[in-house]
Amino acid sequence: MRNRSSGPAENPAGSLAPMHPISGFGSCGARSCISMRSLRSSSPQPDLGHLATKSLGRLSGRTAWALPPVLALAALVTFAPAASAQGGTNTGGNFDCVAGPPQVIAQFRNPVQIAGTGTLTCPTMGAESPGSFGPGSPRNAPPARPQVGTPCHYEFEEPVRMRVAGATEQYQTFTPRSAGGVPLASDDPADPGIWVSTGWQPLVQFAIGNQANADSMYEQAATLDPFFHWTFDGTWTQVGAQVRCVADPNGATHGWLTPCTQLLGAAPNDCFDFLPPGVPPPASPGLDVGGLGVNLNGFVNGQVFGGVITSLPAPPNPGLTNVPTCFTVSGMTINGRPLDPNQDVFWERIVQGPPDGEGRSVYFVFVIDVRYVDSTWDFGDRSSTLDAPPPECPAVQPPNQQFLVAHVYRSYSTGGGFPVTVNHRFGVDVTEFWNDAGGTHRRDFPGALTVSVPSTPVPYLMPIVQEEGVPVGQGPGNP
Repeated sequence: MRNRSSGPAENPAGSLAPMHPISGFGSCGARSCISMRSLRSSSPQPDLGHLATKSLGRLSGRTAWALPPVLALAALVTFAPAASAQGGTNTGGNFDCVAGPPQVIAQFRNPVQIAGTGTLTCPTMGAESPGSFGPGSPRNAPPARPQVGTPCHYEFEEPVRMRVAGATEQYQTFTPRSAGGVPLASDDPADPGIWVSTGWQPLVQFAIGNQANADSMYEQAATLDPFFHWTFDGTWTQVGAQVRCVADPNGATHGWLTPCTQLLGAAPNDCFDFLPPGVPPPASPGLDVGGLGVNLNGFVNGQVFGGVITSLPAPPNPGLTNVPTCFTVSGMTINGRPLDPNQDVFWERIVQGPPDGEGRSVYFVFVIDVRYVDSTWDFGDRSSTLDAPPPECPAVQPPNQQFLVAHVYRSYSTGGGFPVTVNHRFGVDVTEFWNDAGGTHRRDFPGALTVSVPSTPVPYLMPIVQEEGVPVGQGPGNP
């Protein structure tokens, strides 16, 4: 035999309560930690217009703004992410995965952002160029014992290899030598030398342009071995010292026939016979998160921009002790788009697994779910206090603002100012889907990683000077 290898609360109706954040900050030691997952209210969002200049006044020629005292809530943020992903609970988004053709492999070779719902295509087992899969040797039925003058009949099952090159399904098999599309005459069809490779050809040509039939052939080959069926008919004839099967020299195809030439390949099984492989393809246990092949920490930091810190007063204008200083974070983006902490963001990547003995690989569909968790503010003065922004602060909302908070400094700064930093935590959940000989499978990896993304600049220097009427001796470290 020759070898051919080549959670928030719900209302009574079960829906989530309307959400708008106004308060509810927790404390993270000496820093202020905002978990926007815990803030919700049914009140509408405030109308943040432009700052009214009449509400601000200069203090004795100083370069600091006088902000009126506030007896309101602790702080204000502009978004409250839904609690559906709180605590690292991973649902993998609202996805279904169905077995399908391999064209999506090239599309998702690198992570691509997708919506959080819908149907994913789990490619059936196969191979990518330059690899291939399928049987390596023919399966031929031996002819009857030769008797000169009696009919002879040969059955050939030539192995078919398949692969996907980009988005094109391809096949390669073997045919008798031919001229002008007609097999050459032969007095020995069993001679291995008469068989030649077709080279790699588009699989769709067997379906008269019907891509669905081509997809069906490729999907069947995921678990069954495809063979190209040929027959040879002639008469047992004495040729020298041997008895050979010789076809009618006047026959149109010199004794060769294949169902594919008769039926034009209109249906998936007209050209190929799909037979059980000698060794059935094994079921896969799946890959671990490491099989994703992506540095998740670097990936998230590359996709998420932590925004820009600004303040009121804005340096070089200093703030005052005992008067709220307002801080904003704005311009946060994810994958180049404005970031809404209420919305998880999803990416898909398809990874090829190791091949089996016939070259088949399982393709693993990974979904990366990136979700906002919380933000930690460090105001640089060893204080964990978050204070409510005065009315003037929401009125100067920058574009694409995510956060607005205030802090009352009890001591003045030295040097360039207090070093203010903001770090945002994002949770990463991973879900894995795949299709193999046992069907479609799923594995969840909730809380695969938590990534910290800072706002810029790091740090933001906020100068604070002494408020009038406060003893000069009340300085840094003496609140």
